[in-house]
Amino acid sequence: MAPKEKAQELVESMAFSCRECDYEAKAKRCALIAVDEILLIAPEMHMEGFGNLTIREYYKKVKKEIEKL
Repeated sequence: MAPKEKAQELVESMAFSCRECDYEAKAKRCALIAVDEILLIAPEMHMEGFGNLTIREYYKKVKKEIEKL
């Protein structure tokens, strides 16, 4: 899955559980929190199917895509 697609998936999954006003902004913040948590523990291992990207590099790209949403 491309980083942009993963970013959208994370925001959508967080939006589903939000029930308050401006749920999309809250979902975006939740998705960023989740990615930050992943980055704290993600190893510097390469991901299959993503060339030379490590797991950390992939989620840094996902974070950038979330920030653009």
